[in-house]
Amino acid sequence: MKKGVKQDKKIPFFWWLLLIFSLFFLVNNLNQLKIWWQAEKITEQKEQEIADLESQYQEAREKKEYVQTSDFVQKEAREKLGLAQPNQIKIIVPDWESIPTPAPAVYLPNWRRWGKLFHF
Repeated sequence: MKKGVKQDKKIPFFWWLLLIFSLFFLVNNLNQLKIWWQAEKITEQKEQEIADLESQYQEAREKKEYVQTSDFVQKEAREKLGLAQPNQIKIIVPDWESIPTPAPAVYLPNWRRWGKLFHF
């Protein structure tokens, strides 16, 4: 071989083919990994929804059991219907917050009241 002459190095077809297949499998595996992560996220969300629904179901069962007790029936009859048991006396107490407070009375002397009447 002569010095200073560049040799033409060709990469064999096999290596090109191996590179292409490697890139294809790498991209495919990355896509599968992305899909797997998304599936994990969806699974976690659905598990959280299931836990929330189970807690709501438990609360609804407890409320149903409470509504079926006689204590609830008596409380509702007293509060909403205004009923009482036969041996009880009902006392109605006014709601002091809803009663408006009267305005303070202003005392005017008679001569001012007469003046106001005749528009002096």
